[in-house]
This record gives sequence, C-alpha cells and structure tokens, in this order.
Amino acid sequence: RQNADKGRVVINHSTMIPGLVRVLDQIALEPGVNTIVPGRITSSSRSIQNHSGFYFRVTTQTQAGWKVLARKGPQVQEVFIVGALSKEDLIKIAMKWSTPRKRESEPGAPPRKDRVRSRDGPPQEQKMEPNQELAEKVTDGME
Repeated sequence: RQNADKGRVVINHSTMIPGLVRVLDQIALEPGVNTIVPGRITSSSRSIQNHSGFYFRVTTQTQAGWKVLARKGPQVQEVFIVGALSKEDLIKIAMKWSTPRKRESEPGAPPRKDRVRSRDGPPQEQKMEPNQELAEKVTDGME
C-alpha cells in the first residue's frame, strides 16, 4: 500500500492483528517513515492490564530503521519501520498511536493491584512511584 509522497506499508502476511493495518497506514504518513513491514505474530501468555487497544514498544535498532512490537491483548506482532528516525522520534510516534490505558478512576476499569505479597509475611501496601526519568523525556520532546 503506497501513500503519495509518504511511506508505504508492505503487506506480506495473511495473518495480522485485527486493525493493525489501519494504524500502520496512518503511521506511514508520519515524516521520516519510508517503509513499514509487519513481521512475525505470536501470542503472549500475558496481556497488558487495563488495555484494550494497541500498544507499541520500540525495541531494537536495525540496519535500516527500527523494530517495534505491536501488542493488542495477548497478540504481539513485530513491525519493522524503515526510515531516518531517531529513537526519540519513533517513541513519540509510538505514543501517539498507542491507545491509552484505562485508569482506575474511569468507569469500567478494574481496580489496581497495589499490594505485594512478601515471602515472610502478609501482603503489604506498595507505593506507586512515577518514573520521573521517562516523564522528563516525554515532556521535553513535547514543548
């Protein structure tokens, strides 16, 4: 699938995560993206809690671009993005097209598991700390 003056999505698999091609077509319109090649699809024994949409994770730099994992529920598909993108640029794109998780305060979201069981005693409350380093990276690029 070719988009005029933008990247293209190579469809070489008959098995894709449902809805992934539509999202990849939109990612192909992003500046710096030349080609997107969906790869191997697997099923994971775990799925991301409170997450019903797509989640993209930038994993490895390749000779021509980056390997990204697209996850929806228990399904995981490799996606290779070819182009002149830095890791930071690709993370911004991945965050833009990832569906946000439901938060505890939203209706329908299951309660958060903030309790950790110790080997030596009863469950203890776990303090949830934000990842300040990640938050600074994300907010620095959005200014």
